[in-house]
Amino acid sequence: MRSNETQELIDDIKKIAKMYFLAMNTNSNYEEKDRDEECFKNDDFIQKVRNAFDKLDALEQDLINNEFFYQEYPKWWKTHYSRSTYYRVRKSSMRHFKYAFENES
Repeated sequence: MRSNETQELIDDIKKIAKMYFLAMNTNSNYEEKDRDEECFKNDDFIQKVRNAFDKLDALEQDLINNEFFYQEYPKWWKTHYSRSTYYRVRKSSMRHFKYAFENES
């Protein structure tokens, strides 16, 4: 059973990932000359996510990427981790990503 903290982290990072892709998609629909204030807000959000991601180590980046941004392979972690290691690394990675995201200026 997931703890409340773990579920909150999962929900928060899923929301960040969803907003990231929405911002990327929205911005790609504009020509440079037609960009408005919303696009610049999207640019700031996209950069904030990328900066937070860049603050993670390679192991954390791999986990956050596979779990929340490019969910191409369900159970991808089975070839890398035992179940207990996966859950431990996932929680630590989510905490670090959320902290980096929230403290990105």
